This record gives sequence, C-alpha cells and structure tokens, in this order.
Amino acid sequence: MSEVKTDLDGLSAAIEAELRSYTDAVQKEVAVATKQTADEALKEVKSRAPVRVRHSRGYAKSFRVTDTSQYGFIEYKIHNAKHWQLIHLLEKGHALRTGGRTRAFPHMKPAEESAETRLAERIIQILKG
Repeated sequence: MSEVKTDLDGLSAAIEAELRSYTDAVQKEVAVATKQTADEALKEVKSRAPVRVRHSRGYAKSFRVTDTSQYGFIEYKIHNAKHWQLIHLLEKGHALRTGGRTRAFPHMKPAEESAETRLAERIIQILKG
C-alpha cells in the first residue's frame, strides 16, 4: 500500500480511494484466475470424455469455454458445441430399449469439482497477498 498524507477532513476520501484501488486490483486478479481455472477444467473435461461414442465424431474435441459474465459477476461455461444432447446421457447413463441401463461415463462432474477447489484456493492466495 502507498503512503498518503492527508488532514482529518480528507481522511474518509483517502480511505475510500485506497479501498477502491485494492478492490480493482483484486477483481482483476480474480478474473485472470477464473479464466485460467476454466481453461484447465476444459482440458480435464476433454481428457476424461469417452472416446468411443456412437454416431458422433469428435465429441471431446467439440467442448468449448464461453464467457457468460453479466452484471459484474465472472462466470465461464463449459459446453459441447456439437453434441450437447449427449452430455447428460453419457454423464448419468440411460435406459436401453431392450431393458437395462448403459454405463455412466462421468467426465463433467469430476472436472467441475476439481475446478471449484482450485479456484477457491487461488482466490484465497490472492486475498492473502
């Protein structure tokens, strides 16, 4: 922090200016950490995605990260651009016509959980300084 000399009348303005600069710096660092975590989660989803998916070519390759930030909230969404309808079926498994169920291939949930943990740790490190 920088040293600011002020009289008693300007104390509240000086404190407000310092808090604003600290908040802006933290917001920028959190935005970078969030983007970095989203990119790492995308790589993890692609590596965990099932390779042999019938009727689709490039299921793992068509995952994307989209910035869905609004109103000052930082948010990234990982989605499959071409085969979006398969995600739930592969993640949870589904019923077969002949009876029984298919095996589940969890690839989104584990990546989401590890990304949440990593992002929380990064934000704690940012706030500690």
